Amino acid sequence: MLSPSPTPGCQIIHPPRDGGIRYRGLTPEEVQSVRFLPFDYEIEYVCRPDREIVGPKVRKCQRNGTWTAMGHPSRCRECPGHRHHHCHRPRAHHHHHPHKPSTSP
Repeated sequence: MLSPSPTPGCQIIHPPRDGGIRYRGLTPEEVQSVRFLPFDYEIEYVCRPDREIVGPKVRKCQRNGTWTAMGHPSRCRECPGHRHHHCHRPRAHHHHHPHKPSTSP
């Protein structure tokens, strides 16, 4: 095992209620096991379709080992005037996780 440097980066942030965080380049398994993210790494908050993000949408790991804008919590709230439709927001590009085609025997 390599000994960790004094500040390996920023401690991983886990998603708010009713939302998620997009960790670029990490698999869900890695997100479960990793405890620190490297400097200059950016995370992006994502919410369920019927909710919108309140607070910073993106945080960046700073050289001092803290995330930007930590004084402002990010959370997902229900859309104002919500009537069974999605919040108005630009279409996000959905990540495609390559699936191995399942071939029936």
